Amino acid sequence: MMEHVALMEHVRSELFAPNFLAWFAQVALLVCVACGLPSVLGVRSPRARLAFWHVTLVVVLVLPFVQPWQSESVSKAAAMTIAAVEASGPTASAPFDVGRLIVWITVAGIAFRLAWLGLGLVSLAGYRRAARPIDLPNPVCDHMTSLGVEAQFGESAHVSAPVTFGMRRPTVLVPASFASLPESAQAAALTHELIHIARRDWLVVLGEEIVRAALWFHPAVWLLLGRIAAVREQVVDRFAVSLTGDRRAYLDALYRIARSLVPAHASLAVPFVQRNHLLTRIRLLNQEHIMSRSRLMLSSLALATILIGTTALSTFSFPLVRTAEAGEILFVGGDVKPPKRIEGPAPSYPDGARKDRVTGQVVLQTVIVQSGKVRDISVLASPDDRLSAAAVEAVRDWVFEPATLLNDPVDVYYNLTINFRLDAEDEEAG
Repeated sequence: MMEHVALMEHVRSELFAPNFLAWFAQVALLVCVACGLPSVLGVRSPRARLAFWHVTLVVVLVLPFVQPWQSESVSKAAAMTIAAVEASGPTASAPFDVGRLIVWITVAGIAFRLAWLGLGLVSLAGYRRAARPIDLPNPVCDHMTSLGVEAQFGESAHVSAPVTFGMRRPTVLVPASFASLPESAQAAALTHELIHIARRDWLVVLGEEIVRAALWFHPAVWLLLGRIAAVREQVVDRFAVSLTGDRRAYLDALYRIARSLVPAHASLAVPFVQRNHLLTRIRLLNQEHIMSRSRLMLSSLALATILIGTTALSTFSFPLVRTAEAGEILFVGGDVKPPKRIEGPAPSYPDGARKDRVTGQVVLQTVIVQSGKVRDISVLASPDDRLSAAAVEAVRDWVFEPATLLNDPVDVYYNLTINFRLDAEDEEAG
């Protein structure tokens, strides 16, 4: 909950812009490393790749909430050396709120992508109503029973390859050219779609499309989602070949679909249908890569270790900074600008201390709150208790222009140094 409150603070301040860029860089670094890791480590199992890239997507989504947000730029020890400063004019406000502009552009893009997604869902529902029923090859009916799924099958002029959608009423639509395929190829292609239904891939795809809409501005997210969609098809391909037991017919179905493929009108559907991905799937099915269990476990451990290390590196290299939470006291330094004294009485030199010619510096630790008032005064160093009392009494009535974190007032720890010196007349009298 506190992170959401902090996020709203970022939206109204310039802090959002640098945080947005820092998170953008974090995700770019993380995804670029993650996308290349399976190939570098020789992980050829589609299941392992799919699981790894899904974990990476989850890390991307939770990254802002699990990493430490910096709220101070210097340590408490360093803050102890700060001395009081004289009053000056107020800090000028930023002439242009870049953070607010980024927010509006981002929100507008999200709204557009969600509207486009909603339009796709409405279109798919219309395609289902207008579809003509098709006759199923006998093996498909057997596979429906073995997988324990039910689906509606129809022919649609709006799709160029078999597509699957829906959870409560799973539907498989095929193009008009599907009837020209041999029965074995039809059975292979429809079995592929049945496996998607059994895996509930439609729900996963819908979730991924929502993520794509929310993070539409980040090319690394698109890259990661593309990898996930492609490797999911490879997982289903292997399952379908093992279920049908006819690799040749399955490859023939993929090849015929790839050869006749034209851009589809139904973009929100399973499978991920593009010509180059179909050709890649054909090539991978022709190449059997079997990893031993021990090698797969070692590779998975290496993937997890490197992913954790890359996440730590990205958050360390591009840290996020948050505004202060209610009641939080910061230290001056970096983006936290010091307070400036506006008014207040000068400390009175105690008569007894003057008579005894006691001089020196009194160092006070204080908290300057957002209203500019001083509270929580404590003495850190003093040559004499009488000087300490005089310094505390004066400082209690001082008023400051408050400290700021990117133009937002914040509470800060602040040390004040009060000098007690005898003037020339006092020296001569002594």
